Amino acid sequence: MLMAAGLGTRLRPFTERMPKPLAPVMGVPCAEFALRALQDAGIHRVVANLHHLPAETAAGLRAILPSIQFTDETAQILGSGGGIRTALPVLDAMGGGGSFFILNADTLCSLDLRDLAATHQRLRARYGVTMTLALLERSSPGDETYREVLADSSGDRITGLGAKTRFGRMYVGCAILEREAVADLEPGVPLEFVDRILQPAIDRGLAGAHAFAGQWMDVGSPQLWWKTHLDLIAQLESGKIPESWGRLLRARNRKLSPGIWAGPATAIEKAPETWALPAYWDGSGTTPERLGPSAVLYGEPVRGPMMSGIGAHGHWAPCSSAK
Repeated sequence: MLMAAGLGTRLRPFTERMPKPLAPVMGVPCAEFALRALQDAGIHRVVANLHHLPAETAAGLRAILPSIQFTDETAQILGSGGGIRTALPVLDAMGGGGSFFILNADTLCSLDLRDLAATHQRLRARYGVTMTLALLERSSPGDETYREVLADSSGDRITGLGAKTRFGRMYVGCAILEREAVADLEPGVPLEFVDRILQPAIDRGLAGAHAFAGQWMDVGSPQLWWKTHLDLIAQLESGKIPESWGRLLRARNRKLSPGIWAGPATAIEKAPETWALPAYWDGSGTTPERLGPSAVLYGEPVRGPMMSGIGAHGHWAPCSSAK
């Protein structure tokens, strides 16, 4: 199940006209990273929940995965737990009836889902776990604070949730659930995942842990979305980007000059000398005379002096594209 019903309040004003799962990351809809990860793991039957801008979300996700199915939460958003419970009949009809993945549509995660599945199978056989959560091992401070996830001495089972921190293990919004973890909950009712699904499993010793040391990026605010672009450019340049991300991004973009990337429709072959790295431009609209440093530009360049913040055209800066 792809969790796609969020309002995207932190990403406003972009999400006033665009669903958060379709927010472009170097021209790639954010949700496509999750859908491609599922396909790489051999998962092709997917359901997504809809609430904010449902028609736009459905059309955008179908453009990526035509077979995707949907549950409708337009009348009332059901929360991170209620959405899963309400989608259970659709998951069953798709041939589930047992375990299934849940993934967030608004983050990038380099986790190999086949590794998560193998861990879940091992822990299910040993402990009878009803879910296994993917936990990122943060070796350095993160950009945002998230609740630390505590595990037993073996690292196999989650024992509790700690305070918000920039360190330690954090849940990345990707897990495997057994049907029994949610089947007893009432459908169509707003429920939160942590309170109604995860915590009861922790209390019973049935919440498994899969720790990994890969990459995870949140695009939940304009600042984080902007920083994700610059981080991905740096990784593309250094060759340290996860292979699946690199394939996806190189297929949708061109490197114009060291540190400067643009969408495939870009009408120029080389970045002008007035551009400063790092910078990203999606290639639409008029070619900006000046761009960067650290600019992320989608659409028609903003006319005017150097600016910082969200411009009149919805671009995140600092950006200089005066004409």
